Amino acid sequence: MVFSPLDEELELLPGSLSPSLAEGVARLGSWMPFAQVSVVLERLSGARVSEATARRETLAAGNALVSLEEKAVTLLEGEAPEPEAGAPWQQVSVDGAMVPLVGGEWAEARTLVLAALGCHSGKLQATGLSYLSRMTDHATFTRLTTLATHRQGVEKARVVLAVNDGAEWIQELLEVQCPAAIRILDWAHASGYIHAAGHAVFGEPCGKWCAAQLTTLLTGEPIAVLVELVRLLDLLGEDTPARETVSQSLAYLAKRYDQIQYATFTALGYPIGSGIVESANKLVVEVRLKGAGMHWSRSNVNPMLALRSITCSNRWAADWPRIAAQRRHTARLQRARRHDQRLAQPPSRRPRPPRPPRSIAGRPTEHHPWKRYPAVTPRHAKL
Repeated sequence: MVFSPLDEELELLPGSLSPSLAEGVARLGSWMPFAQVSVVLERLSGARVSEATARRETLAAGNALVSLEEKAVTLLEGEAPEPEAGAPWQQVSVDGAMVPLVGGEWAEARTLVLAALGCHSGKLQATGLSYLSRMTDHATFTRLTTLATHRQGVEKARVVLAVNDGAEWIQELLEVQCPAAIRILDWAHASGYIHAAGHAVFGEPCGKWCAAQLTTLLTGEPIAVLVELVRLLDLLGEDTPARETVSQSLAYLAKRYDQIQYATFTALGYPIGSGIVESANKLVVEVRLKGAGMHWSRSNVNPMLALRSITCSNRWAADWPRIAAQRRHTARLQRARRHDQRLAQPPSRRPRPPRPPRSIAGRPTEHHPWKRYPAVTPRHAKL
């Protein structure tokens, strides 16, 4: 028999842990180092689980979730169902954070955060944050975010604000997921280019010039700031080291002219900072994957990021039954595959070694059962 019907009825997971204990281990493993999971679990429940078991159970749950979400994206692409209804005002922000890998390497984990926007004290504030994080290339990440935007109802939102830095891969993602979004360049990035230009030209005493330009950028017309950068270029010689820095700042801000209309954005109460995704990098990625001395193998990063995403989005209770079902399904497939492989193997044709004689000349040898086991079980006297 390939599987036990009773295992299916009891919804047992692969391994020796009960379903509730396996869930507890995976949930703790998504929050703290695996060595601490065994300590905390024993303290809370009395159950003893080794560090290796905590790692294995957590990563198995994460791999199951990764597989589920990839299947869900494929289904969305094939069937194109009607998106769910979400908040009428929403914010989309995307960014990346570096993860330490085994061997001294670093790789970028990209994180998408979606939020509903509600009006509080005349300003829009983000609530109900939802995350999706993966370590992958931007094209694959853009495809995976289809699941998050569909679930959040971004397509049906009346207004979507995309507050991000000016990275090209982020702009490409927005073109796919929410092309009608109002794009806002993160204020910290815009002011950083102003400071870079001012410091390159004036050095340390650039504070007054930078303050004037930032005030104009925040409350006035952006064209005035661009004109001032052009004026600086005219004052600088061709071979001046500062010229390249000023030119880069001018090109960066001019290309994103529609995204730096901060006076208009603030008058409407729009957020101009991408603080929610900066916090997401810390909460989803760095809190768990950048601890002291941590180095991750590439195959283990995405399972952990998937679990961190649903944990920080408060979706664990809704997603765990699907994770458990996926683990049972995977275990059934593996058992069936091993069963088929055993049936397909030809029977062994190796000759059996000759059996040593059990008796010689009517006398038992050391291989005779009488020599290995007592013929009669001795009766013990009762005390």
